[in-house]
Amino acid sequence: MNKSTITSSLIIAAIAYFGTQKDGLSLSEIIFLLMVCITAHIQEYFGRHLAADKDRQSFNQGELIIFRLIHALGYFFIPALYITLPWFDFANYTEFSVFPVIGTILAGVGILGLFKSHFDLEKQWSPIVELQGNHELITKGVYRFARHPMYLSIFTLGFAQAFLLNNWIAGLGGILGFYILYLSRINKEEKMLRKKFGKSYEDYCRHVGRLMPKMLSSWS
Repeated sequence: MNKSTITSSLIIAAIAYFGTQKDGLSLSEIIFLLMVCITAHIQEYFGRHLAADKDRQSFNQGELIIFRLIHALGYFFIPALYITLPWFDFANYTEFSVFPVIGTILAGVGILGLFKSHFDLEKQWSPIVELQGNHELITKGVYRFARHPMYLSIFTLGFAQAFLLNNWIAGLGGILGFYILYLSRINKEEKMLRKKFGKSYEDYCRHVGRLMPKMLSSWS
């Protein structure tokens, strides 16, 4: 483990501790914290190559940092405050017994999708919109079915958050925060790929939907 991995694990452990001091962690909150910890470790693991690539061409890095902070606010910081402090308790909603089950299933699907999309993308993943040295068009694995399966996985994790945290603010923060990030970068990213790969990417777009198979989606 490197320093960032250890730090993120310690922060999540601290949230769990103070959440226990508040009124005890529910099973749903424990599952949510595990989900956040695992996804952070996945992205940290696959992001280790970034510092070694000197040929990256970044696009709108400053703007995307702002939008990533908005996503982090909804997916991590606001839920952390909700778990550890009573500030957002006024926005709690009734948790039905099936919610933790649905949330756990969605969390598992989202984690598997995030790992698989990272794995198939290999060393070409980046937290910002950029081209790396020797950038290739990836159409294998889960990218045979969707052009942006990683985004679909993160949306799935956001829906898992809504079922695991029974609070209108903390529960919906992940979906809303990532949706803002998604809107800020999806068109820029596709424009960059069209410019880089030309007809190959146009053909890919005609056969493969953005977030799911073409036959199931109009988001193409």
